[in-house]
Amino acid sequence: MTIADLLCNAHYRGNQTLLAEVLTVNRNTLRKYMTDIEGEFHFIRISGNGAIELYTNQTRSK
Repeated sequence: MTIADLLCNAHYRGNQTLLAEVLTVNRNTLRKYMTDIEGEFHFIRISGNGAIELYTNQTRSK
């Protein structure tokens, strides 16, 4: 799951501020990874208790 997937979700409806608060990240961080539609540099994991977490891959392989 990616940030773009969650923003299209009926709960968030494109509300970047709400999603940033839930992920406990800065809104600029959220905007940085919004363009990563394919999830090459980030993914969102839903833990067992229902909390969602943002994981990023900051290395670039060639």
